Amino acid sequence: MRVIRTLAIVITALGIVVGTAARSAAQAHFDVNLTVFHDGLSQYGSWTVSAHFGNVWLPRQVNTQWRPYSVGYWVYTDAGWTWVSDEPWGWATYHYGRWVFDPALGWVWVPDTVWGPAWVVWRHGPDYTGWAPLPPGIAVSGVIDPPMASFAFVFVRTQYIVDPHLVTYIEPAARNVTFVGFTTNATYYSVSGGVVVNRGVQVETIEHVIGHAVPRLTIQATTTAAPSRVASGHLVVYRPPSVTIDAHARTTSPTVAHVETAQEMAARHALEQRNLEAEQVKERAALEAQHNAELAHPPAGMTHQQLVARQDEEHKAQSENEARQKAVMDARHAQEQKTRGGGGER
Repeated sequence: MRVIRTLAIVITALGIVVGTAARSAAQAHFDVNLTVFHDGLSQYGSWTVSAHFGNVWLPRQVNTQWRPYSVGYWVYTDAGWTWVSDEPWGWATYHYGRWVFDPALGWVWVPDTVWGPAWVVWRHGPDYTGWAPLPPGIAVSGVIDPPMASFAFVFVRTQYIVDPHLVTYIEPAARNVTFVGFTTNATYYSVSGGVVVNRGVQVETIEHVIGHAVPRLTIQATTTAAPSRVASGHLVVYRPPSVTIDAHARTTSPTVAHVETAQEMAARHALEQRNLEAEQVKERAALEAQHNAELAHPPAGMTHQQLVARQDEEHKAQSENEARQKAVMDARHAQEQKTRGGGGER
């Protein structure tokens, strides 16, 4: 079955699951032709069908430790906390639609036409702040606190939240089980002038930690599908004011320059497996380095026994993360082999 479908089918199959749940009568609908997403994202990933979420997009060239909203940084705008992505496809996937973890595919993006500064759940504590992608189907209004798996979060020390090099300060994912316990929900959305506003952690709280004011930027909408950028007190973001969705839109499949042979596929799968193992070794080393530092200088008020028990939980989380990553890779590889063997489209 063709996995790169017409965008009319995308609209029907998904039922715009996010928009239906998240849109309120007071919320402006910044329409965008879904063809823009299809054509603009195809060069950076692949469109496929999720058994759980319908037509979805998967990014290429992201490692197994990758999570949405991790390669970029936060700025504060008239729409609240707004994500500025360093990824070339972030203009679409962090302001429209939602990210969700599919057990057979990994992180996938479910498209929608409602614009937002970022679609995340927030947690905040004395030392750490974290966020995770808000799944499809959850309406944004006031305080929300949906159940979230700890592995979905990105945590950093609060002092780095607006640092343009934020990705270099992300804590090992296995530590999320600890940080979730250290922090409380700080997710709050409102609608102002028909626009979704992501308040999240109070900006004054962040300013107190970092020791200086957080610049207040103004959203400057553009119809150019390109990465967001900061310029003269503005954040220039893709947000067309009114582009009618064509229910009869048709898109052409991208030209395939090379059809992968069975041998090439096997070689690629072997390389991806080696890369996965190398990334997991690196992640384990980062976790152990932090554990050794804690053992040498235990946190105040914590006994050695309590510290060891906490680290054991993080070791368990690391093992679960690795098993999850391998299961996703194995499922993808099996599906690719099945598809190629059956002569279907990839």
